[in-house]
Amino acid sequence: MTEFLRDGDTLLVTKIDRLARSTSDLYRIVSELAEKGASFKVLDDPSIDTTSRTGKLVMGILALIAEFENDIRRERQMDGIAKAKDRGVKFGRKRELTDQRVKEIRTLREAGETVPTIIKRTGFSKASVSFLSQGRGCALQRSRDGLHWGFIF
Repeated sequence: MTEFLRDGDTLLVTKIDRLARSTSDLYRIVSELAEKGASFKVLDDPSIDTTSRTGKLVMGILALIAEFENDIRRERQMDGIAKAKDRGVKFGRKRELTDQRVKEIRTLREAGETVPTIIKRTGFSKASVSFLSQGRGCALQRSRDGLHWGFIF
């Protein structure tokens, strides 16, 4: 985004936290703008304006507050996720590649069904069907937590 700015341009953002994820990131962006001779203004707070010393001070303070609020939100979110996991809530989409489905694909292939037919019938990708139907020492293994699957060779 900053590559298009030239000397005398002003970068306008609606809120300070929409420009950068952290205070250091914001300062890096503002420094790049200053090197190009561009300024920075925030529409919802006219006191943030890098063309003045006071505006730079206010920007720094508000950037720190925004980062602090973001960190607090992230902590609450992670606490909520941990509590949900303790209650047994499962995240992500439902597993489609079950032991039964793997056996079904291998049985169909051994019965002489073609890969395209199996793809249409099961809804799995060509790569998955081909890989599972080969059975060359590969197996499907559940992880220790029982939530993830992976191929082992």
